[in-house]
Amino acid sequence: MVQQFLKRHPDLIPRQPQNLTSSRASVTTSQLKNWFNEVSTYLEENNYTNILVEPHRIFNMDETAFLNPKGNKVLAAKGEKSVYQQVNSDEKECFTVLLGGNAAGEVLPPMVIFKYLRMPRELSLSVPVTWGIGRSDSGWMTMETFFEYICNIFDKWLNDNGIQKPVILFMDGHTSHISFHVSKYCSENGIILIALFPNATHLLQPMDVAIFRSLKGAWKTAVQSWRLEHIDSPILRKTHFCPLLNKVLKDTLSPEMFQNGFRKCGLSPWNPDEVCGAPEQPTDEFMALRKITKIKELEMGLKFLDKYIASEKIDENIGLFQFYKKIEDLLTKTKEVLPPTEIISTLNNSTSERGSTTQILPPLNTVPSCDPLTMPSTSQATTLDFPFQYLPLNEDPKTPCKEVYESTTQNLEGTINTGSLIEPPISSHL
Repeated sequence: MVQQFLKRHPDLIPRQPQNLTSSRASVTTSQLKNWFNEVSTYLEENNYTNILVEPHRIFNMDETAFLNPKGNKVLAAKGEKSVYQQVNSDEKECFTVLLGGNAAGEVLPPMVIFKYLRMPRELSLSVPVTWGIGRSDSGWMTMETFFEYICNIFDKWLNDNGIQKPVILFMDGHTSHISFHVSKYCSENGIILIALFPNATHLLQPMDVAIFRSLKGAWKTAVQSWRLEHIDSPILRKTHFCPLLNKVLKDTLSPEMFQNGFRKCGLSPWNPDEVCGAPEQPTDEFMALRKITKIKELEMGLKFLDKYIASEKIDENIGLFQFYKKIEDLLTKTKEVLPPTEIISTLNNSTSERGSTTQILPPLNTVPSCDPLTMPSTSQATTLDFPFQYLPLNEDPKTPCKEVYESTTQNLEGTINTGSLIEPPISSHL
């Protein structure tokens, strides 16, 4: 069924949706535009706009966790109830790694955070010389570890590579990133810290948009390959982590990935429309189909009212009559702005080419009249199988008065005539 549906709609493809929290999903285009405007104003006031045209001076960094991934499917004999794979006793422990780069595609030295107060010598020797080593009680990023990275790794890398200062560093606003000591050091050393808009890193942070997902996939593949190469002892220990991750980073990351990530986020080249540009305008065919569908729905609503509301009772229910007239007026206004005949003909022709025998859009001259009083009606009586009650204008619908309910129920028992409606007399309530 799904394949047949996709064949009929070649403009649709299956996609895996990205999970968003309610706070992320509530981010609006206007909020993002305001953020871009505020950043632009700040850079203009401080004569920093020239940095935006130099990709090697625009940076982004963020931390992510690397887990010991589960194994892929393996071949096993039929009938085997359980298939096992030997892993570490602490296989659920993860390693926090801080990664970053600039819009030109240069990769910053990473920093790995270990859950140690005193690092084992063997573990420290397994970390590449240019990398940073962080320590924290939880193994996660803290204000202290991030401050150490900015001072000892990032700033040193800028100076060693001759990067002109000041530079711009886009960061999310996590408390471990935006601290007084970090802000003070950056302001004194030509590093402009700019916090991304809250709950919008899936749109504005290049590391999230272009790097981490590919990197995690490559990490999982590398771990599986490593286990096959060390089949006699396939346990990935902490001393194996940094050398293996170093290989994954060299094999996976490319300058194009960083360049595409910064471009997609509108940070380099500086282009707010990349993220919060105007949505694509619907086609004329789509608008025509939606308009005709709306007309049909309104006509069905009028037919329902014409069928189930007795003409001799409509003058006692001014509120319902007002609703009736509202639908009638809405239908009239909708038909006044019908799309051109050529668009409707194009839609009908495209439907015929797909083999459908049902015409999506009728010709304009076949659209039924909007006047409900001229609609054909049945002459037979109809028995109502649901309670139907009329309420005066001053009554709360949730608490109808007993007298009105009883009189209405008695009048509606048995059958009612569903002939054409008779226009009620003018009431002082209208």
